[in-house]
Amino acid sequence: MSVPSATEILFKGMGLPMPKSGKHYIKAETRLAKAIDGSTDFDFDGDIDKDDKDGLVTAEEILAYVLKHRDRTREGRVLAKLKSQTAFEDPLEKTPKLKAYVGLLLAKNFPPHYKPTEMEKAILCFRALMAPNTSIFLNGKTYTALTADKGGLGLQYNKDLTLSTRQTFGDLLPDELLQAGQSDRKALCLEYSHLLVGMLRTAGVKADYKIVPGHAYVIASIKGKKYRMDLGTYPQPVKFELTQETPSPDVEGVGGHMVNEALVLKEAGKLGEAEAALKLTDEFLEMNPAADVLLGEVYYLTGRYEAALGAFQDAHAANDVNKKAHEWDIYLGEAETLRRAKRFDEALVKCEEGIKEAPKNPKAWELKARIFYEKKDVAKSAESLAKAIELNPSSDLFFKMGAMLLEKGDVTGGFAYFGTAVALEPASFKLLARIKVAAMEIGKRLLGQGKYAQAAKCFDHVILVFGKDKEAESLKAKALTLL
Repeated sequence: MSVPSATEILFKGMGLPMPKSGKHYIKAETRLAKAIDGSTDFDFDGDIDKDDKDGLVTAEEILAYVLKHRDRTREGRVLAKLKSQTAFEDPLEKTPKLKAYVGLLLAKNFPPHYKPTEMEKAILCFRALMAPNTSIFLNGKTYTALTADKGGLGLQYNKDLTLSTRQTFGDLLPDELLQAGQSDRKALCLEYSHLLVGMLRTAGVKADYKIVPGHAYVIASIKGKKYRMDLGTYPQPVKFELTQETPSPDVEGVGGHMVNEALVLKEAGKLGEAEAALKLTDEFLEMNPAADVLLGEVYYLTGRYEAALGAFQDAHAANDVNKKAHEWDIYLGEAETLRRAKRFDEALVKCEEGIKEAPKNPKAWELKARIFYEKKDVAKSAESLAKAIELNPSSDLFFKMGAMLLEKGDVTGGFAYFGTAVALEPASFKLLARIKVAAMEIGKRLLGQGKYAQAAKCFDHVILVFGKDKEAESLKAKALTLL
């Protein structure tokens, strides 16, 4: 009975064609060498066979072929494993709905029997997804977004994770965007990249993802040239232009989908489901810092602080190899974990690292303000929050500054900030209720601290702003009596 070659054993299992020739040096300690060691030690001396005297292919030949086809091999293996999971959603599946849409799109925009070029099909698919009133300039011509009667979907960038469509479906798949009504076709950059890649491939155009920290878009290969097809993220414009960038493998786009799915689950408070999705992602997609960051957040939200810090360390290590996350995001995750663990000095160190990486990130300054506040250093907390407001003058930050000033006893200043918050969001009853609750709670604390004048003034402002309130009137009278 003949002994099967190592090639037959390894490549039959991978479903790959047999390598023909080639010998390359392989270090015995590499993971691949260890994995195939048992298949290539046919003389049972404990070492990988290094010669062809017995007619068997060597480990060097196998490695050379595997490295040559590394991305494709890994991708096929990983995606096959993922698809075996019952909960896995494939964002690149060419569904009947997707095929029908692309077929109808081509039929509506090209004459019968006309064979459009790859470039014509690429431009058409891109225009179909462009938001209304946007345009691109390509090859000396301006192209506008397709209208609905021509098959235009008019996708609009939106990163709000609380959208009803995302709460219903999770991370939006191409079919879900296709069946949504016009007003609900709002997508993250990766979500519309899934749809665009699928449309282009269905139309016969070679297309791949490009995943970078905080963003995703599509690279199409047309007649030996590569084009960046980017539907933009507000306020960045849409782009359809030549590029020299190297595309990302499909497995990264699929991994991004799974991370986004977990993110939506986390925002919906489904932490157990989010954790399960992230662990599945981590199992199959090596060196994915975005997944590690989100897993760290799930851990600290469930009080597992050491596990969270471990996940953020994994994120740092993965990001050194695979730059797919913002380094400041990892530092801020560590800072938030340490804050929750009440390790405030360590938290400030990590927060400063985050600010060093991204000095204009308002989230970093807001977190720094919160850490100082919990350290009972209200003055430094206010300084940091003022910086956050300078970078992002939002109603939420003005509310927080107002509350902080009330805590210091500056009632006039506090209500002035509350007023600015309301001016930015005048129709928000939720904000008004939040202000009243905060003012009453802080007024009670001032009263308990013996700051009777400030407490009386705080309750007086509540009455002036919100009208007669029995509790506020009673507490104001008590504070005045104690003066």
